[in-house]
Amino acid sequence: MKPLFAALILLMLPGFALSAWAQSDPPAIWKGVFTQAQVERGKTVLETHCVRCHAADRDRALAGEIFELHWGGRTVDRLFRKMRETMPPKQAGMVSDADKLDALAAVLEQNGFPPGEKDLTGDETMLAALRMLPREGPLPMKTGMFVEVIGCLSQDPKSTWFVTSATDPLPSSLDDPALDPQQAAAAALGSQTVQLLYPSPDPAPHRGKKVRVQGLLIRNNTPGDRINMIALTPLAADCRP
Repeated sequence: MKPLFAALILLMLPGFALSAWAQSDPPAIWKGVFTQAQVERGKTVLETHCVRCHAADRDRALAGEIFELHWGGRTVDRLFRKMRETMPPKQAGMVSDADKLDALAAVLEQNGFPPGEKDLTGDETMLAALRMLPREGPLPMKTGMFVEVIGCLSQDPKSTWFVTSATDPLPSSLDDPALDPQQAAAAALGSQTVQLLYPSPDPAPHRGKKVRVQGLLIRNNTPGDRINMIALTPLAADCRP
């Protein structure tokens, strides 16, 4: 098993470039998007349906550093979609959407976001506008986050694989990439060079193509960022701008 593979699996839970994250000051989620009464209802939902799995497994924690690694910078609608469609595992229909919204409010409160005067609703446009960011706004992507980059796949004479002309890393997941296929194919190339660690499956068939690479980010100023690769998707037959 490749190093850090277990950590990668845990980060497959569920965007645009950091420059596109800019919101009002503070980000909208800090202005109170749920009520304290909704939080109290949500705590009951969590205790009844969620704690059995999440409290027993630190790597599925609903608050703190692990939650931030999974969800930092992502939008609330993606988290709600994950809850609505997959939770509880294999029994998603046993908990109503209303209860899941209450549970979502409780999770947000546990992660330090403040209550307001109106309940959180299932309005997709509103949820999509709420990004889970620190009060001071976007921060650089951290080592340990599951990310994607788009760029040109290349290999040096030492058989080391790289993504050149790469975009800045975006928060991602295997089941919910940051960019949909059309957005990814149309994305402008960047200026980064990212080394790929333990690339599998073999990238060779896609050498020279525009690709999306997903995996665990390892921040390193010298010689540059690296990604412990989990998935590679070809986007175009070549890398012309």
